[in-house]
Amino acid sequence: MFRIGDRVCSRYHMSKVGSVVSMRQSAVTAGNAAGAFSKMWIISFKADDDGLVYEIKAQDLMKAE
Repeated sequence: MFRIGDRVCSRYHMSKVGSVVSMRQSAVTAGNAAGAFSKMWIISFKADDDGLVYEIKAQDLMKAE
């Protein structure tokens, strides 16, 4: 899991490297006949290259080395 201040990068656009600025949970909208899903984490991080803040699912991020 991530913490605020951790260095992260996107799994699918690895040149986007930055620091985590906030984290929140969001409800999952997929359906399942067996029961409810748990909430997913949405991570906001500020990119170093352009200074923009991106919101990405935690499963699509990894810690930057």
